[in-house]
Amino acid sequence: MFTRRLLLNLVLLLVVAGLAVFVFYPRPKPAPPGIAVAPHIDTAAVRHIRIERRSRPALVFERNNGDWHLTAPISARANPLMMRALLELPRERSLSSLPESAAVNWVSLSLLSPKAHIVRLQLPALDIRAKQPTGWTLQPAPAHYSADQVVALLEAWQRATALQLSAAPEAPASTQGDIRIELAGGRRLRLQIVATKPQLVLRNPALGVEYRLPGGAAGRLLGLSGSGVKSSAVSG
Repeated sequence: MFTRRLLLNLVLLLVVAGLAVFVFYPRPKPAPPGIAVAPHIDTAAVRHIRIERRSRPALVFERNNGDWHLTAPISARANPLMMRALLELPRERSLSSLPESAAVNWVSLSLLSPKAHIVRLQLPALDIRAKQPTGWTLQPAPAHYSADQVVALLEAWQRATALQLSAAPEAPASTQGDIRIELAGGRRLRLQIVATKPQLVLRNPALGVEYRLPGGAAGRLLGLSGSGVKSSAVSG
């Protein structure tokens, strides 16, 4: 015959067991809100994107050789992360949307394309030019330097990526010199040195943007490291 204490213990045991089942038993997750616009879109086949904006010119993107480029209202390589988010929008079940950002927010943070090949680099105090069939010509030629230093400088430019990119002020500030880069195929890029400390700030006047790089980038990008050759912008 059950005592009152035994019955109470059994009831408590059943309550605990019920709570354990409630906590650990897998329950189906509710369907995410919103409606996917085009859940089966093949993003790899997309070659052209146009975004209409109410108060600004339309943004136009083109894919060329696997890389996305902003073709209007400015011409520049597109930011890969922004493009990935844009391509995922048709498949996202969300009520949110991308903000009506400025065109410069879609520009790539890298100064050069990973596929770019530098054939000439003109710095304020050094001009490096490729010669045929191989090698480089430096003007003025440093008293002591190695081919590895030249390669390191060019590779630093190939990898250069800004921490932040912003629209350049309409009234340009004084600059500390120009940088001109010529790439294989004839494409040319001109940059202006706005500042070297605390960050390296480079303006692209053609795009109307400013790239902000870490302060240490000045030593890697504006001269041959360890050779005693530095640009006037760095030394000043």
